[in-house]
Amino acid sequence: MKAIKNYIRKFSLGCVNAVRHVRNPEKYKSIDFLYSLLDDKTVKLNDKAINNRKIIIPFICFGNAVYIFKNSAAYVTNEKEAKSMIKRGVALLITDKDYEDYPCMVCDNPLDVIYRLSRYYKDLSTDTRTVAVTGSIGKTTTKDMIGVVCKTFYKTYYSLRSENCLDIIAYNVQHIPKSAEVFLQEVTENVPDGGKHYSYILTPDLVVITSIDQAHFEIFGSYEKIVENTCTITQNMAPDGKVVVNVDEFDRFDLLNGRKVITVSTKTKDADYYAENIKMDERGLTFDVIISKSKDQYRVRLYDVFATHNVICAISAFAAGVEIGVPPTKAVEGLARYRTTGVRQNVFTSKDGVLVYADCFNAVTKSVKSAVNTCDLIPVKGRRIVIIGDIEEAGELTESSHKEVIECLAQSKFDTIFTVGSKMKKAVDSSNISQTKQVDSFDNVGILMDKVHSMAKTGDLVLLKGSHVINLEKCIEKYWPKEYKERCLSINRENHRHTWKSMFY
Repeated sequence: MKAIKNYIRKFSLGCVNAVRHVRNPEKYKSIDFLYSLLDDKTVKLNDKAINNRKIIIPFICFGNAVYIFKNSAAYVTNEKEAKSMIKRGVALLITDKDYEDYPCMVCDNPLDVIYRLSRYYKDLSTDTRTVAVTGSIGKTTTKDMIGVVCKTFYKTYYSLRSENCLDIIAYNVQHIPKSAEVFLQEVTENVPDGGKHYSYILTPDLVVITSIDQAHFEIFGSYEKIVENTCTITQNMAPDGKVVVNVDEFDRFDLLNGRKVITVSTKTKDADYYAENIKMDERGLTFDVIISKSKDQYRVRLYDVFATHNVICAISAFAAGVEIGVPPTKAVEGLARYRTTGVRQNVFTSKDGVLVYADCFNAVTKSVKSAVNTCDLIPVKGRRIVIIGDIEEAGELTESSHKEVIECLAQSKFDTIFTVGSKMKKAVDSSNISQTKQVDSFDNVGILMDKVHSMAKTGDLVLLKGSHVINLEKCIEKYWPKEYKERCLSINRENHRHTWKSMFY
């Protein structure tokens, strides 16, 4: 057990550090040079910065970022962050307040400086095509699928896990390897006006918009606003840029700033790329991709992937790869290498013979219903048990979203339902689901874990689904850590076997 744990830790850190510590010495610039780039009267260097203007800055970062390098420049928003960065040895503070005893670049809008300097570093990678992936659901899965597709044909550098906010985007554009042919970046859609700023930094050649749902409703107030904000990623695309969208759900082509649209679908043959003959077996999903223009057909296999909504992620990845030059046969080869990771649709069997479906990184109504419907299709000898947590960030739709989930569970094959959180409990109490299902509600995960573990027997299926803040992964960490880690280890070995150093090449 200890040996497995240490191996996972070493392997994971090795991959992460391989990406995080890419270096491009020719990109390092002095304080004086960075200041000259801005050419703005509202940006000033204080006396300390002027006296140290020849210091080389290897990295521009945020005060709350994980990766801070000595002698870097740090954007800080308050005195606490400033003190922390000074203690860590940064050479320059980018701020709206002059800390007289430390080198500062003082400006009215420090965030705008970060945008402009990040864009400068991105523009140094003139020979690298950039792909941006955004949306409410499936963007990390789609990004990872595009990654394995592109790696079959191009040297590819891409963001890890679900790292999609400004600090990591700014980091990644400063560390694009000189030899990278494709740069792939996931982009969050939950920051008002964020898309246009990310678009300004990335200037993507191709954008993939995944499913847009009512996630972050409390921020935007309406579905229309969420769609509009998501589409702002197309504002600063390359003139000949392309946008891949799921035509089964998306119809706001007027928001794509006149970019060429590549459509994908699982329902209509009018799309540029469409899937048919979708089937699931004990190894995962299979389907055919048809390219409408040429009528060519390709058989795709997704191993250990059972949720059918992943087909649209895969066909989007296939289309993205082909549109930037990956041969279709290579795209098929790449998708066959894709494996789920972490607590995203990860399926493993416990030592007691319990089939665990861990899909608790996040949750919106659509993804919950998809997970439930997927589990209904999996053959099970014993009971079907679901642990369902509250759905967060639904705003005014909180009550209706939870009711919709309970209605879905009432019609499902699950016979035992455990809910975590007050919102799910309220939805249960207002329904008749207890008349047909065994239902128990809990305030926290701690008490629930003991009951589920004592109940689950050989042949049972346990689905864990809920927002990340509910911490349903604690169930795994306490009762199924060995099986889960061995599953992750086998995935890492599979990825490692195909492409060593493939996390960035």
